[in-house]
Amino acid sequence: MFVGRDKELSFLNEKYAEKSGNFILIYGRRRIGKTALVNKFIEDKKAIYLLATMEERNQIIRRFTQEISQFFNDELMFDNPLSDWDSFFKYMIEKIKSCNTKIIVVFDEITYIIEQGKSFLSILQRYFDLYLKDMNTVLILTGSLINVVYNDILSYKSPIFGRRTGNIELTELKFYEIMHFFPKLQMEDLIRIYAIYGGVPYYLRLLADGSKPIEKFVNKNNIYCSDVQFILGQELRAPEKYFTILRLIAEGKNNTSEISGAMGMNSNEISPYIDKLLTMRVISKEFPILLKKRNTGAYKITSNYFNFYFRFIFGRQQLLETGREDTLLKIITKSIDIYISKIFENICMELLTLKARDIFGFELLEIGRWWGRNPGKDRGKDIEEIDIVGTYEGDGLLFGEVKWRNTKIEIDTFISLKAKSAMFQSERRAFVIISKSGFEDELISLAAKSKEKLFLIGLNDMNQLIRTLE
Repeated sequence: MFVGRDKELSFLNEKYAEKSGNFILIYGRRRIGKTALVNKFIEDKKAIYLLATMEERNQIIRRFTQEISQFFNDELMFDNPLSDWDSFFKYMIEKIKSCNTKIIVVFDEITYIIEQGKSFLSILQRYFDLYLKDMNTVLILTGSLINVVYNDILSYKSPIFGRRTGNIELTELKFYEIMHFFPKLQMEDLIRIYAIYGGVPYYLRLLADGSKPIEKFVNKNNIYCSDVQFILGQELRAPEKYFTILRLIAEGKNNTSEISGAMGMNSNEISPYIDKLLTMRVISKEFPILLKKRNTGAYKITSNYFNFYFRFIFGRQQLLETGREDTLLKIITKSIDIYISKIFENICMELLTLKARDIFGFELLEIGRWWGRNPGKDRGKDIEEIDIVGTYEGDGLLFGEVKWRNTKIEIDTFISLKAKSAMFQSERRAFVIISKSGFEDELISLAAKSKEKLFLIGLNDMNQLIRTLE
C-alpha cells in the first residue's frame, strides 16, 4: 500500500512532462520510502531501474549493463557486460538515443557507489552536460547515507553542483497520513503507534493491524530494536558518543551544558558530535516562539522511532538478550504516557496548523512552544512553559494547553493558561485546550457562554478534523 507523497509525485510528474532533460535527487534515511516513491512514479512509464548495492565497482557496472541490455533486448551485451563507467554511460546514452520515447533512468542508493569512489560523479557530470541534459530523459538519483548526500552531492564542491533540476528530501509521513495504514483503529491507538514508530512507512506496514505496538517493538525477533543501530551505524564512526548523546536528549537533557555535564566532557568536546547529528537531521534545535534573540534552545530527536528507542531501549538491551522482555515492558508501561504527552503536543500543533481556519476562523502564521522567565513571579526567576503559542493576522496570539491524561480537564487549566498569557502584549487573543479525556462541565459551559475565545478539542474532534484531510 502506497500512502501520501502527493506533493512529491506531483513534482516528479511535472518534471516528466517537460521536454528537456531533468536531473533529480531524492534523499532521506533508510526505510523512509524513497524506493516506494520512485516505483509509484515509474509504474506507468518506461523506466530503467538500477539498484546499487555494497559490492565491488566492476560488479555493479556489469550488473547495471545487464539491466540496460535486458531493457533494450540486447542479448550480446547481456552476455558480455561492461566493466568501467565511461563505457557504461556511452552504451546507455546510445541506447536511449535509439528510443523514440521518454526514458526514466533511476540510480537507487547512489551513495553506495560514491563511497567506493567519487570519480563516478565527475563521469556522470560529463555525460549529463554533453548528452543527457538535452535528451528526452529524466535522471533520478536516490541516496540514504545523509553525510554522503550533503558532502558529495549537495555541496557546491560537488561535480554535479548546479546540474540538478530538482531535490526531494523525503521525511517521515505526517500523523494524519498514518491512519491509512490502520483505518479501524481509534484515535488514541493511532497516537500511541505514532509516538513509538513515527511516520516511517516500512515499520507501519510491518505492524499489520496495529495491535500491541510496544510488545512488538521489544520482541527481539522483530527488526525494530536492531534497525536503529544499523541505520545510524552506517554513517557514524565510533557511534558510542553519538548514542549516549541521543539517550541523554531522549531522557530530557536538551542543552549542551546538561549533555556535556552528564558525559563528563566540556561543551567544546561534544559540539562536533551535536553538529553532525544536526546535519544528519537526527536531532533538531527548537527555540521558544516569539524569541528575538536565539541564544537559547532545546535539542530534540526528530524521529519518534529513534526517540522511543533511546528513551526506553538503549542501555537496556541486556533485558532482551536474556529473555526478560516482561521486565522491559513494565519499565516502559510505567512512564509511556509521560513520553506520549510530548508527542501529543507535536500532533496537536500539526493539526492546528492544517485546520486553523476551520477551528478558529483564522489562519495561523506561526506556531510553536514557548518557555522562559515570567517577570511577574519572584523577579523573573521562575520558568514558565506554554504548550502552544501561535500568531495570526492583526498581531493576534493563540495560547494553548495540551493534556494527555486519564481525567477530564477542569476550569483551573484555563485560568492558569490565561494568567500565563498575560506576559504577552496583544489586544487580540484566543485560547485552545486539547484533551485526551474530555472536559469538566464547568469548563464546557465557560467555553460556550464566555466572551473569551476559548476552544475545546477532544480526541473525537481531532478524529473528525483529520478525516477531512484524507
